[in-house]
Amino acid sequence: MMPMFNFIRSSGLKLLIAALIFNMQACHAVMEVPPSPEAPTVPSLLAPVAAVAELIKLEPGLEMRSELNKIRVKNLNGADQSINQALDLKKTTIIALVKPGCIYCESLLAVLDGKRYKGKANIVFVLDAVHANQEEFKKKAKDHKKAGGKWLYDYGNKFAEVYGIVSFPQFIVLGNDGKVIKYQKGLVVPENKESLNGMDHAIILQTLSRSTVAWLEQY
Repeated sequence: MMPMFNFIRSSGLKLLIAALIFNMQACHAVMEVPPSPEAPTVPSLLAPVAAVAELIKLEPGLEMRSELNKIRVKNLNGADQSINQALDLKKTTIIALVKPGCIYCESLLAVLDGKRYKGKANIVFVLDAVHANQEEFKKKAKDHKKAGGKWLYDYGNKFAEVYGIVSFPQFIVLGNDGKVIKYQKGLVVPENKESLNGMDHAIILQTLSRSTVAWLEQY
């Protein structure tokens, strides 16, 4: 009986230890802190690219025409072309990278009115394949027809792959020579940003959106 008792006791101890280890691992998994939203990680789709290639840094003076020739997009009619062909670079062009469900993008598009827009630059809205399929792209363009501008679908997600764009909205102001004039991440914060303190979140969003429209209109 004693050997059998020792065996049962030994087996029970092993099971108890295994259970404790399992619980510790489970607790650790629950307690893991998710990455900060202020420092978004590159989507898994882009991880291999980020690992083997240095992303091109968007900054004033960067010549984009050669890279834009490689980025294929579709317009609302489904025509497949390079973004260089889709853009009218005879004049200043603003590429606005947006995505569905982005509250900052939605706020800006709600405030932007193509008929009242005072800027001279062309505005081109670009959605990528990670955040929208082609039908969602068409719906977004239809829903925000009032905002004006042209809509393009980056079906190969090349903007993120080449330039590391994973947060939205972002704006690239291009001159007629294909060089970056200005690059802006996120909505434009007004100079008197202290005035935003204590404001309701919805009002802050609207204020930032109006500030961004005023910034766009200078081009």
